[in-house]
Amino acid sequence: MEELRNDIKEGRASMHEAELVSLFSVLPFIVYKCVGHDKCDIQFEQHRDTCITEEDFRDIAAANMNTVRIPVGYWIINFDNQSGGDPEGWKVYAPGTINYIDRAIREWAHKYNLLVLASFHAAKENAENALDAVEWLAQRYSADDVAFVGIGLLDETEGTTNEGVLKQYYYDAYGRIRLFSDCLLTVAPLLYQQGPYASDWTNFMPPPQFHGICHGWHH
Repeated sequence: MEELRNDIKEGRASMHEAELVSLFSVLPFIVYKCVGHDKCDIQFEQHRDTCITEEDFRDIAAANMNTVRIPVGYWIINFDNQSGGDPEGWKVYAPGTINYIDRAIREWAHKYNLLVLASFHAAKENAENALDAVEWLAQRYSADDVAFVGIGLLDETEGTTNEGVLKQYYYDAYGRIRLFSDCLLTVAPLLYQQGPYASDWTNFMPPPQFHGICHGWHH
């Protein structure tokens, strides 16, 4: 597994992945702000316990895939040290997400020789908050977590986002994470720039100045 992880990080192998979209990435209409934790926490726990199980990881491996992409949101870190917006917003979401991701990485993926990419799907429209979140994830999973391949730094950024701000976020995330980790980092263009022929993103953060960078194209 470690050899596969290194090959993917160095671009010698490709990720053939399954994405567990409905497990941890909560869409706006699912948020239970008006219902409350008392009623919804148990239901979310049941959902997580049954939606994706060890058998699914076994089946993914049997289908000759090598990677599982797990979407996560900013609330996973259980804090927000940045000013502006709603600093208590993360409390709206179901708690305990990280425990399930730990199990996926350290038990199931490891058992079935799968790699896990933690994909940052839900940001708070605050670059510093997003940086705190991806840095926290990279610190949590060390090189000893052999099933952890890396982090998708942001997914499907809306076209209203300033391109310069997005690129600076990627630079800053790289700088902070590379202080202690060489995990794979994936970057993705704005939605309207998706596809390697739609923009100049193919030349963004090139080697050898940057290492362990993968471009995510949704096309």
